[in-house]
Amino acid sequence: RPMIVSVVGDVATIADCQDTSSHGREKLATGEKVTVGVKNTLANVTMKRGGDGVWRVATIENQQAGSCAAGA
Repeated sequence: RPMIVSVVGDVATIADCQDTSSHGREKLATGEKVTVGVKNTLANVTMKRGGDGVWRVATIENQQAGSCAAGA
């Protein structure tokens, strides 16, 4: 559930609690998981509105794992 933190002119800041625990890399030959994501990671996203009026992601800054509350 992303939350709009601020909108100033053509720049918006959004905070989102992400769960990437089902993502990662695995060995193709064996299916063994090599890496897995984490739950409850806060992502701070900056969006910029282009001259065409379309909002686009400009930056994403992920905080440390567990940096936001579950369900936030």
